[in-house]
Amino acid sequence: MNNIVNLDQTCSQLALPYCRHIGKSSFYPSRNFMITEDVRVTSVSTLCLLIILIFSLIRVHMHIYKKYVAEARSELMLICDLYLFSLLFEFLLLTEMFESKILVTIQMCTINAIFSVLLWMSFFTTMCEVYNSYSKVRFFTIVHFIVSGILIGIFFKSPEIVFFNGLLNATIVFLFFFIQTCKLKIKRSELWPYGNLIIGMFFFSFGSVLFFIGNEIVSFLCNGYVDGIFIVHTMFFLSFLMLHKFWLSTCDFEIECATIS
Repeated sequence: MNNIVNLDQTCSQLALPYCRHIGKSSFYPSRNFMITEDVRVTSVSTLCLLIILIFSLIRVHMHIYKKYVAEARSELMLICDLYLFSLLFEFLLLTEMFESKILVTIQMCTINAIFSVLLWMSFFTTMCEVYNSYSKVRFFTIVHFIVSGILIGIFFKSPEIVFFNGLLNATIVFLFFFIQTCKLKIKRSELWPYGNLIIGMFFFSFGSVLFFIGNEIVSFLCNGYVDGIFIVHTMFFLSFLMLHKFWLSTCDFEIECATIS
């Protein structure tokens, strides 16, 4: 258990940018690609995946912005934007062109902000249905981002901060799942929203577990062409898509999902 908390297990299996800054290297990296004799690119498959995910997120963002006016539309767009920025930071860090602790910290804070939107959206939009909830969600998300930046900056060299940070984010996701399930029961919704929510939780849980254990199996089975980061990003993106599908499946009236373009 201690190997998981202090990231010994994770850093030995995943070539995370953060692990390089705390002096822990991966034993199961993906295959390298030599551009020239002096320039080498690692995690090529993951970099290609990130490019695909970035363009996919841009498409999803346009889809939300142009075609739907359902409840929590602005909050979902904010999640999409933050997710997009986190992938851009991940791409820059994995290319190893930017060895910046500040960039790693900003990326981690951006990821925390995504879960912060989920948390405050659950309270202000789902539970209380507060008027102009988006401004409140955005305010508390900014506060969460700043506080995360301060704490991560102070405890940057302590790998335990990543574990407890992930634990907090996972707790927020399960709280979101619980609140949304209660709302669906109160509204006597059909089965489709339940299915989208449960499948999304499965993808998120699988990706979270794989972040800490089991990545050596992925590298071994794929002969090094795909590493654990590839699978983790795939699972998290699928969970985001299921969140998007869940949002679309909760429209009470046809006008809520009508196109505005």
